[in-house]
Amino acid sequence: MKKSLCILWVLLFAVSSIIFAQSDTLYISDTGILTTKEKATGYRVVYKTDSNQFLIREYPFSKPLRKEYYATTAAANILEGPYTEYDAEGRVILKGHYHKGFKTGKWAYYYSESALLKEIQDYITENAYQCIQYDSMFHKMVCKGAIDKFGKQNGEWIQYHENSDSIQTIFNYLNGKKEGLQLEFYANGKLKRREVFRNHKVLKGELFDENGSKQKYYPAFVYPRYREYVSNYLQKKVPCVAEALKRDGFHISLRISKNGEVIEASVSGVEEGLCMEKIRTALLKMKKWKPALWENRPISFTYKTTVKRYLPKD
Repeated sequence: MKKSLCILWVLLFAVSSIIFAQSDTLYISDTGILTTKEKATGYRVVYKTDSNQFLIREYPFSKPLRKEYYATTAAANILEGPYTEYDAEGRVILKGHYHKGFKTGKWAYYYSESALLKEIQDYITENAYQCIQYDSMFHKMVCKGAIDKFGKQNGEWIQYHENSDSIQTIFNYLNGKKEGLQLEFYANGKLKRREVFRNHKVLKGELFDENGSKQKYYPAFVYPRYREYVSNYLQKKVPCVAEALKRDGFHISLRISKNGEVIEASVSGVEEGLCMEKIRTALLKMKKWKPALWENRPISFTYKTTVKRYLPKD
């Protein structure tokens, strides 16, 4: 009996030694990049397995396990195998699988508070996947469709009415922009709007009421519009803009009220200082925009764009 117990203990020790033959601790930044202990926000414990892979567990300082996954090197340059992420309470918020550094198969995202399924991403090729999203309260499907390797919507996307199995829209995308037939439905299943897009613009549109009677057409949404290019306006109002536009341009965010007034403005991509403040001031002093429209009614809207130098076509 004692001999059997001794053999069992030796076998268990041997298996554990094979699985965790080596371990090391590496320090990482909040983005997972290796760094010094002084600059680190967490650490990575690395174990070498019997299959010449590395089991890696990542921990923020003074917090429980955040990530657990496998890689082909201790530096985790190429991930290979199961991958799991946890929230601060230890609940699983993400599960999936890597192969040769790429996501493969089904990846499941979960709501942290409820542990309900939030999104399924089913990878069909490298970095391209079919997506299904669910709401957080009733676990109803919100939308489904395909995302290409550039992170853009492609093909048919279906969206559902809130807390319902009734289809709200069937949109078709090409490289992230609407193209081809677009359909919108009332909650009772009746067709509300039919549009055909060509080169990202509405070629033809029809609108119907809930009884199926044809109405005067208008699009569901219209972006706010200004009387001229924002870059031209800024170059006329703020001399230092011309120099900023010689580089890569810069980004602006405008909160435009339903009356067309710019009530908030922020600027990024320009060195902080007098020029940035002059740009922001000029944006706040713009004359009224044509406001954004939702179902043909003016709404407040945050308009974001990259300001670049405009060169007129010959």
